[in-house]
Amino acid sequence: MVCRIRELGEKMGSRTGQMGDLRVLMDTNIVLAIEGDEDADHVNRQSASNVYRLVLDAGGKISIVENQFDDISRIQDRQLRDRRRRQLEKYPRLGRVELTKGFLNEAGYAADLGAHSNDGVDAALLLTLQRNAATWLITEDRKLQGFDGTVGAAASSLFGR
Repeated sequence: MVCRIRELGEKMGSRTGQMGDLRVLMDTNIVLAIEGDEDADHVNRQSASNVYRLVLDAGGKISIVENQFDDISRIQDRQLRDRRRRQLEKYPRLGRVELTKGFLNEAGYAADLGAHSNDGVDAALLLTLQRNAATWLITEDRKLQGFDGTVGAAASSLFGR
């Protein structure tokens, strides 16, 4: 299912009683939108927070994958990097996802994709879906939207912009 993040709450709200096995994987930018920042308020903070509450109200489980800490490790400013790490550490996490050449090929990534790169983290999120470790993915990432259903994911995915 592809929809804008502002429509997410409405779509999920109408389906929360019928969501069943609701295991939600949140992309790094969604977590950062929920957590906010003393320097700036994220444009999607309210929408992301509403979706977060809806998932929990529906009995869902929210998590991230260990690979998402790679997103944070690339931040040059030490104070900001440490603050972002603390924000991610609040969320339950699945273990590190090791990318396989077969999956990278299937998803259209280069075989030598750096696992710690932004695309490497995105690929780990997609592989997590394919392995059915999550049933939904919530993200703002437009590149990830292009993968909705194209990698044979056994799970449903939900993308927002």
